[in-house]
Amino acid sequence: MSRVYLVRHGAVHNPDAVVYGRLPGFPLSTEGQAQARTTANHLRGLLAVPPPLILASPLLRANDTATIIGETLGATVRTDDRLIEADSAFDGLPRRFAPIQYIARYFEHRHEPMHEPPGEIASRMMCVIREALLNATDVVIVSHQFPIQMARFGFEHRIDERPARLIKRFPFAFFRVRCTLASVTTITFEEGARPPATHYWEPPL
Repeated sequence: MSRVYLVRHGAVHNPDAVVYGRLPGFPLSTEGQAQARTTANHLRGLLAVPPPLILASPLLRANDTATIIGETLGATVRTDDRLIEADSAFDGLPRRFAPIQYIARYFEHRHEPMHEPPGEIASRMMCVIREALLNATDVVIVSHQFPIQMARFGFEHRIDERPARLIKRFPFAFFRVRCTLASVTTITFEEGARPPATHYWEPPL
């Protein structure tokens, strides 16, 4: 039996309230640091020794979260580019309602993909998880909301075994789960169990 703990990063310092996506910078806020410490203590109560393998998205907010977890668990952190946030053409735009700016960006990129396909996000996340579990029983992965949701969707619906284009392109039409800041989505892989069992935890308010 092996487990992967998919951790969403904590709250982000974003004073200009923009869509930060894959933009550089954007560390954890003071609140986010506290959330990460709460999550780290939760994981410490779940995990046995030796320390688990910890992998993180290359983005700063995920690395900040992973570093706090690693310090608590006595584990080192490695980054993996495949754990990065979903790609979007709208990075840098205001998070508030700003239709003119969004329409302008749309026409600027109208001949390019506006978003990374959900099926591709699920596939890259699943690939990282499978590779990590070849060498470890317990793996902690710090990533982002939509990639974590797609990883869970991918394993629960076995999308790599199902050629249905609708499921791969529009998984949100079939599946929606919570994935709040600093939450932990645990996927347990046990021989003969298909799909794997999942469990969700989030830090108290």
